[in-house]
Amino acid sequence: MTDSAQDYTYEVTNIDSSGLATITMTSFDSLQYFTGMKVDASTTDSDVTAFVETRIQDALDKWSDQRSTPTITVGSTTSLRYRIRTENPAPEDYNYLTHKLVRSETIDSDTITVDFVPTPMSDSEKAEVYSTVYATRASLWNRLDLDERLDSVLAGLDIPIGSHATWDASAGAAFDWSTDKIAGRNVSNVERVSTGRYKVHFTNPLPDTSYSTVCTAGSTDYSGSGASPRNLSVMNRTTDYVEVLCERSDDAVNEDNFYNSVIVINANDGHYDSFGIDLNHKERFYFGDTIIQRIQTILGKNDSDMAHYL
Repeated sequence: MTDSAQDYTYEVTNIDSSGLATITMTSFDSLQYFTGMKVDASTTDSDVTAFVETRIQDALDKWSDQRSTPTITVGSTTSLRYRIRTENPAPEDYNYLTHKLVRSETIDSDTITVDFVPTPMSDSEKAEVYSTVYATRASLWNRLDLDERLDSVLAGLDIPIGSHATWDASAGAAFDWSTDKIAGRNVSNVERVSTGRYKVHFTNPLPDTSYSTVCTAGSTDYSGSGASPRNLSVMNRTTDYVEVLCERSDDAVNEDNFYNSVIVINANDGHYDSFGIDLNHKERFYFGDTIIQRIQTILGKNDSDMAHYL
């Protein structure tokens, strides 16, 4: 039979007991296509021809695919044998911020081994990953605080952290900040100079002496017992410490009171620009933000270490 796209022949090669006829179609270059149709006593040769014509397009497509498939060289040896496939777990300690996992297979006579190999990412791939790395303000501040780096970072950012210290001085000459401290921030030590007189040393020096100091002493109703209120006054202030004196208000006698509290507030106009507003009010900091880059410099971390830190 002749078709506009292909010369081919067909032949009914078998009819089984159920009436299923096997039809073999053969192309001009000896490629074969097998199909089948149900026949009975009333089926004619023209019925078979009509059926074959409905199958020719599928046969042409199959023959086209066969012609485009490379053939094996006659005489070459091939081996189809069972191999054990082993997939090794992906490494957990690779730096996912600079590397990606690439799947690879190693095949030998007995096994197929699958590995996941850390492979350096391109700059564009790294930029895409970094764009998803962030920390909330609360989590970052908590992390810095746990590492005892919050004060130094805030100082490095020129943020008005100020200082505060509260201590129990009832031990008198035996006063020791490490044991008599009640609370503190940005305070390395409170030094007893003499009775009732103390130097509050700052962990990170303040930028200048233009700061405000709020002082209180005592946490009881002294007037109820006939005694006078206690005053805690500023005697000297520097960028490294503020010196205060506790005395009774009626006779100015110095006293090592059991409760002394100092709050230092430091700020200037520069702290209220867009940077300061972002730092104090922005809820989420991304890896590429200016603030994070400055913190990274202060901490001395490279890109991947800082991204892990976040």
